[in-house]
Amino acid sequence: MRPPGVGCQKAITRKLHENKAEYALALKANHATLHTQAVLLMAEADDGEALLTHATHRTDERGHGRQETRVYTTVTLDDRTTHRINDTTHQAWPGLSAIGKVVSTRTTKNKTTMQHRYYLLSDPDAKRFAKAVRGHWGIENKLHWVLDVTMGEDANRTSKDHGPENLAILRRLALNLLRMAREQTKKSMKKMRNRIGYGIDYLEQLLNAVF
Repeated sequence: MRPPGVGCQKAITRKLHENKAEYALALKANHATLHTQAVLLMAEADDGEALLTHATHRTDERGHGRQETRVYTTVTLDDRTTHRINDTTHQAWPGLSAIGKVVSTRTTKNKTTMQHRYYLLSDPDAKRFAKAVRGHWGIENKLHWVLDVTMGEDANRTSKDHGPENLAILRRLALNLLRMAREQTKKSMKKMRNRIGYGIDYLEQLLNAVF
């Protein structure tokens, strides 16, 4: 299943559907009408609307001084939901078969926060939906942690013109090269990065090892 977050675009959905791939795409407020319809549909599911075919899956995690509960709900789009979601929606989003919602509740020692997120789904299975969402965020969190710790991204204050975008591209390019080099050398990326800083010759060695 294609993870969310890459961009909730009709063209992406169409390509995935044409290639018989499943998708779970984050639904943002920039699709205002559809987002509102999804919120209302999920509210009916929460109220126990008998005409809706829906499924739920719950996960509980504890660690690092916090407890996080996530409830995943999917509502199947069928003949009974046509008056809730515009007919044209199914034509615009090929393969769309369900709306999904994730309610995340995070509790720490002094604070409890709750977040609601909505998704367009090609598969109404709640467990698969949960796996796709968690898999995506796991990748995102790992990537951001490495960029911060290894590349010092958060400490960079470049803000003029296209500087931030250009540096972001270069960091990700460098990160991919370091990951490839790690497979060959079995050394940590942070150590390799530090050694490159002492001399460009080491970078050439790594590139030769990779390519």
